[in-house]
Amino acid sequence: MNKSTNRPLGRRRLRGGGAASRRRGATLVLIAVMSTALVSFGALIINWSYIELTNTQLRSASDATAKAAVVALSQTQNQSQARTIARQIAREYQVGGRDLILRGSDIEFGNAQRQPNGTIVFNAGVQPLNSARVVAACGGSAATAAVSTMLGNILNPDEFTLSKTATAARYDHDIVMVVDRSASMAWDLSGVDFSYPAEYNNDSTLQNYFKAPHPTESRWAKLEDALGVFRDVIVDRRLNAQVGLVSYASDYTFGLFNSTRVTRDQLLSSNTSDYLTAAAAIGTRPIIGDTNIGAGIDEGRLVLLNASERRMTANRTMILLSDGRRTQGADPVARAARAANSRITVHTISFGDGADLQVMADVALAGGGQHYHASTAQQLTEAFRTIAEQLPAILVQ
Repeated sequence: MNKSTNRPLGRRRLRGGGAASRRRGATLVLIAVMSTALVSFGALIINWSYIELTNTQLRSASDATAKAAVVALSQTQNQSQARTIARQIAREYQVGGRDLILRGSDIEFGNAQRQPNGTIVFNAGVQPLNSARVVAACGGSAATAAVSTMLGNILNPDEFTLSKTATAARYDHDIVMVVDRSASMAWDLSGVDFSYPAEYNNDSTLQNYFKAPHPTESRWAKLEDALGVFRDVIVDRRLNAQVGLVSYASDYTFGLFNSTRVTRDQLLSSNTSDYLTAAAAIGTRPIIGDTNIGAGIDEGRLVLLNASERRMTANRTMILLSDGRRTQGADPVARAARAANSRITVHTISFGDGADLQVMADVALAGGGQHYHASTAQQLTEAFRTIAEQLPAILVQ
């Protein structure tokens, strides 16, 4: 009786032990599979992080190289030298443990303009060469080899390629002030013809005509103040600017006094105090004659195109001021259009109630610029300040 009842129990224990063994075996297989999967997943995470790190390294290197290229071009005015300097900068950066090596063809110079939607359009080879575009890559046909993965014995493939494009623009500025130095610039701001500052009231009109403009209350003095504010703004903004000065009136001689139709008072200079010194010198002697605006525009154009001072990287800007109407010379609107054909933007400022607002507005339109009218000294200062503040600076994409 006992024997017959014990045998099935033993068989049941044996069958139960086999199932448990099979379950343990399946668990071990599952653990092995999961462990392998976890190791592979961990390797993927590590490799993904490493790729992101090298991506960041390449982005930093390409940005720095583009900035270095455009600054070097501005300083040397030589594309070959600028490329050499930029490639040297690139080699100072490591991407995936390797120096970044660029070919000369990886660096292009051209013109970049920001669009209304915020994007930057780069046109290779178009002047002014205000920008550099750098294509930095690792692997493929690039000069820098592909980056090896950190766990190449686990992952396939064991290396990866990267590419980044960076554009940097630095807006240099060549600027010429073209200012009216006809006889009316010695008048006060009352708007009355031949009305001189109160301090000159004891002298006759003829005496005042051949006297240097009043150092603080004449229109010329107010112009000097506004020119100084313009300089302050471009210095504060750290713009890389060269500024020149042209003044115009008419050819006129009376006894010992004479006036020249147009003069180059200051060629383009990176010392932005030079044009202020030149303007101050004009204010120490009588300013006489009529108003030949066209001659001023033509001479300003020549200053900006002077081969010894102009820069291939610079935006060209002419700021034309007049307090009167054209009394002789060529049509200023046509002369402004000619300047615009030479990539010169012509802004105009009409000063005082006697200025020809319509002509000055037409000149600005033909020159691709803006027209500002100033009835007061404060408005004159604000006009020059506004132009200085709107000159473009640096952008990077």
